[in-house]
Amino acid sequence: MIYYHNDGDGTFSDYTARAGLTDQLGGLNIVQTDYNNDGWTDTDEIREDTDPFDASDYPIVAFQLMVPGTAIGLDGWDLIGIFGGFPIFAWILFGFITRNSRADRFETQLKAARSKGELEEIALRSEYALMIRLIGAHQGIRLERLRAELDDALDAEGIPVSENMTGIVEQEMVEMDEPVALPEGFDEGADSGGDAEAPALDAVGIVGQDGYEWLEQGGATWYRPAESQLEWAQWMH
Repeated sequence: MIYYHNDGDGTFSDYTARAGLTDQLGGLNIVQTDYNNDGWTDTDEIREDTDPFDASDYPIVAFQLMVPGTAIGLDGWDLIGIFGGFPIFAWILFGFITRNSRADRFETQLKAARSKGELEEIALRSEYALMIRLIGAHQGIRLERLRAELDDALDAEGIPVSENMTGIVEQEMVEMDEPVALPEGFDEGADSGGDAEAPALDAVGIVGQDGYEWLEQGGATWYRPAESQLEWAQWMH
């Protein structure tokens, strides 16, 4: 007979001689005990590093899915990574591949918009596409800059952005700020030429102190801003 003593650390020591059983023949049946009645034998709890005397402390059996035909086991976190991470990766990859063509479509739609409402609707869709990573950050910035430029163009009361604004402003200045009196040396009565032909654009007049260029032709008096090369306007007092 051999008697082994449980050392409490998962190992056993030979206590046969100490117990005086060296000369004994025969055998004994030994039953594994469950001291705290938690359904786990004390030897299993010691092996899993839990307290065999505390019923609330017992080994946890983790869920594991075995891959058929292999010794590979997948636990819960492995499955979450597979079924959650793969769709996210596929979505990001799809957005990365198609983002250039999608940004070009948004740009074409913005340029074709004819009202601020259309611009706002397209801008909202592009912002949503940026939020879900269907376009890149740099593309979103470019689209927003284009939207702002087109919005400013619509604010200009239908005047195309490419039109020469200098000539328009100068013409408006002529209409809004007409001279109040003839300069010295010009006939106040020389205004009856209602059907008189306007001087040529390259005609040279006299520059007055009021900043206007003056010219008498065809029985009428004509003026325009000095050095402007604008069309001559007839003086009517």
